[in-house]
Amino acid sequence: MVPEGGSEKLGKIADINASSLKKGQEPDEINYIDIASVSTGQIDKIEHLAHSDAPSRARRVVKSGDIIWSTVRPNRKSYSVILNPPPNLIVSTGFAVISAKHAPYTYLYHALTTNDFVGYLTNHATGAAYPQ
Repeated sequence: MVPEGGSEKLGKIADINASSLKKGQEPDEINYIDIASVSTGQIDKIEHLAHSDAPSRARRVVKSGDIIWSTVRPNRKSYSVILNPPPNLIVSTGFAVISAKHAPYTYLYHALTTNDFVGYLTNHATGAAYPQ
């Protein structure tokens, strides 16, 4: 179960969206993951492209052990753990990037993929705006 104040408690053991590309410091080429490229527990496709051709939402920097969770319709369970990423792996701002800091990423991944956590996200999802 997700305890009351769940998002605040998550912030005590993990960083959320800790790193983003800075304007003017983008690499020439990126490996990009959008929401449609992730299904339950797996990355289905990584697109290699010039940063100049990337969508504006290609901003979140990820590293090995990070967990990505789609914030758009979380009931669809579009999430995955990042392991051995290719260079310059960037994900859409439609993902929350959760980086373990006081717990093993494997424990955190298990906790964040339970039906209780999915229910918590679904019950707290509001609006239809795409995150930027």
